[in-house]
Amino acid sequence: MEAREGFTRMNVMHIWAFTKQDLISLGLKNMWPQFGVHSDKETVPIALVQQALTRIALILGVKIRIGCRYTGFKAAGDNARWSATADCVPDAQNPATIDQETFEFDSIVDGTGKRGIVRTTEPAIGQGQLITSRPASSWQGSNYAFTCNFARFKGDHRDQFTKSFQFAMAEFQAKKVKIGVIVYFRSLVAHYVIATVGADTLQEHGVAKDATLSGDAFTSGANINKTALMNVATMVAEEWEIPHKDGFFEEGPDSKGNLRPSVALFEFTKMQTAEASFRLMEPPAMVQELDSADADSATCEQAVPNSVQREGWFAGASGNGKCKCNRGMQLFGESDLCIGRKKFKVDELLGKGCSCQAVQPLVVVGDSMLTPFWPAGTGINRGFATALDATVNMINAFEANVADTRDMDVAKLASDRFIRMKDSDSSACSRCEHQSYINDVYAGTIGKSWSLSTPKCPKVTSKGPFEASRFR
Repeated sequence: MEAREGFTRMNVMHIWAFTKQDLISLGLKNMWPQFGVHSDKETVPIALVQQALTRIALILGVKIRIGCRYTGFKAAGDNARWSATADCVPDAQNPATIDQETFEFDSIVDGTGKRGIVRTTEPAIGQGQLITSRPASSWQGSNYAFTCNFARFKGDHRDQFTKSFQFAMAEFQAKKVKIGVIVYFRSLVAHYVIATVGADTLQEHGVAKDATLSGDAFTSGANINKTALMNVATMVAEEWEIPHKDGFFEEGPDSKGNLRPSVALFEFTKMQTAEASFRLMEPPAMVQELDSADADSATCEQAVPNSVQREGWFAGASGNGKCKCNRGMQLFGESDLCIGRKKFKVDELLGKGCSCQAVQPLVVVGDSMLTPFWPAGTGINRGFATALDATVNMINAFEANVADTRDMDVAKLASDRFIRMKDSDSSACSRCEHQSYINDVYAGTIGKSWSLSTPKCPKVTSKGPFEASRFR
């Protein structure tokens, strides 16, 4: 489900070695041969990555709904599971028409960005937010940056660069617009600039009306003069000799068919971290038991609503292990006996309020899990790492349900992966090391600390596990 109706994001991302290997393994280089050619320019336009991943997803049979914005959860007809609701635009040519649609799901992934719209949902009154968040650090100051894209034109070559005030004080102090860090990347369609700027500078140049505000209030449309922000971005481009003679790149179109200059202001240091990356959602409501019956003659449905009879048993047969929940469901209820999935003891569960309800994991990925710190490039890069972890978390949840095992603490495994992910960085990663890491993740043998180095890959040119002869 994607709220946007097109590939309108213009950001250019700096990718880590691990992410580069991941994109190559997914086939990005087959679609874009220039990718990764220059080792000193490991950048990629986010729209290009989105298009590439969309193509791969479609090849794999993924159904993608664009123009749909998640709105919440509602109980399904049998009250044994949740459904997701969304406001969808059925016709892009008529964006004013919005239909509310319902989506059934086995697992749901929150990739809604730093707001964490899905994980902060309260499905039912009294249940509270699914996964809360907290400040990522004790210091929560406000720092701002602007991004902009200028249109490409013939002969507009300029070397990419990243500069910081602390390492080039004289150069920064000589500029009219006082900034702290500036990054310039050149994408296929635009010149991408991002620069940190103080609230006082923004007020000095007429961008901010009230510099005493902070966070979202400071960057809101009510406080920011968009024309003045465009002027500041243009001045920065002039002072740092960034090609801009054809003006701003026009982003869009949006849902109303409009284009707009590609320039924006954002706050980047009020970082939040989710309290968890995985949670099994509580059922919508306990299914009421059917009419009471003697334990010896009770059917599975009478003893435990939504349960079924196990193979090898016949209707009316007595026995303590004749009932089960289907795969994808398990016992829920207030009693300590409402646990597991298979081989119910009917005489013990009758009258205890147990019922078979859907097992629906919520997993969190990317910025919804941990607010990114853009100067380090943590957003997109940890997005790839968390997507891999989320996949394995869902696999573990399915395996635990099918096997009906209590030996696998999926929440604890997910927590360990979350902790390890926070240590991920831009360290070197060969093709062999990438394949070994992926192989270990799916095998469940990865350590608790982030490390790509492995004795399995003594050389940069070593073959990975997926290149061994047994896979050919």
